[in-house]
Amino acid sequence: MEAGMSRREEYEERTESLLKPIAQAEGVTIYDVEYVKEAGVWFLRLYIDKEGGVNILDCEAVSRAVSDLLDEADPIEGSYTFEVSSAGADRALKKPEHFAKFLPEYANLEEMKEHYRRGGLGDGTCKKFLYNIMEDILKPIRERRASYEQNIPLVYEILRKGSEVARVEAAKTLADVRKAMKIDYFDDAELIAEHTLKYRK
Repeated sequence: MEAGMSRREEYEERTESLLKPIAQAEGVTIYDVEYVKEAGVWFLRLYIDKEGGVNILDCEAVSRAVSDLLDEADPIEGSYTFEVSSAGADRALKKPEHFAKFLPEYANLEEMKEHYRRGGLGDGTCKKFLYNIMEDILKPIRERRASYEQNIPLVYEILRKGSEVARVEAAKTLADVRKAMKIDYFDDAELIAEHTLKYRK
């Protein structure tokens, strides 16, 4: 472990080094690795990115490709839940390379903020920085929208399938609620038996 590096940071750095070649082979880059504890459970999250944006198939392909390697190399002590997802619109600028993509004059956000506080850095530069970030985030979204605009029947098919799934899930939820509130009259065997005995007299 490097001096000053926490155990969590060591795990994140070790995992990224281990998985980077596999991610590249799958046509994506590792944007970030996060090892966090939530509600008493440790999560190892791999955030990936690529030109044009990442979709669910990319996440599934990377997850399959790296899971066996993680099990074999075992870079982290103890149990954890492994997840792969897109860097997303709320991605954090945590590394120098993240920041350099949008404003290479500064090594990190703190350096830029310090320059702003002491003067000499105008609001225009800060707005340009934020504008470049937003454009980068919105670019793949706009590209996907443009592709869907050329295939409206597909859009309706996606909506139709989504509605079917939603109806099934809603029915399951409603059944659970009825059971919990004991108002699932037609499927409550105990209630039916109780009434059978009651009215048999």
